[in-house]
Amino acid sequence: MDDPRVLRWLMRAVAAVFVLGLVSAFVRNADGPADPYLEVERDAGGASAPASLPSRGARAPFQAFAETPFRIMSAQAQEAADHCALLADTAILQAKGMMHQSDFGGYAGMIFAFPTESSGLFFMRNTGLPLSIAFFDSDGAFVSSADMDPCPDDVVDCPLYGSDRPYRYALEAPKGSLTSLGAGPGAMLALSGAGCSG
Repeated sequence: MDDPRVLRWLMRAVAAVFVLGLVSAFVRNADGPADPYLEVERDAGGASAPASLPSRGARAPFQAFAETPFRIMSAQAQEAADHCALLADTAILQAKGMMHQSDFGGYAGMIFAFPTESSGLFFMRNTGLPLSIAFFDSDGAFVSSADMDPCPDDVVDCPLYGSDRPYRYALEAPKGSLTSLGAGPGAMLALSGAGCSG
């Protein structure tokens, strides 16, 4: 390996394999089937209704994302249902989020879990579906929420979305589904450990 030409050739080969691997990962998930839960539902009068939540047992995790069970106890409810979300708990997964995804793969949403409270902002570049986001503090208490629309690649400055005060957890879900999940003023989020049952 004393020949610099061989070393350069090997470095280029490794770089090419790395790039092909990245492209392959994106292509593999790019043409997945549309999520039937994200279809706009209409009531009897023709008005749009919030998206339905996915049923258990039909989940397909994205590459590298774990899953986490969670529940949200709303201020009005006496009981809370268990749900399952994709988990973004590293800087790399948080940067990727729902980019290049056409649906949630049967999950109720994606939870971004930060090691400490954050004031970071979210954006929707390369995200093809409208989302709602709810922010929760370190104790799991609801902070605020927002609806977020996709931002096309040709837009220079995508809108940024943040919380009213620092948060530790953020839940992204299909636009209009936060109420169905129980997220709103007075609600409390609880993560239930690793892996979802059912």
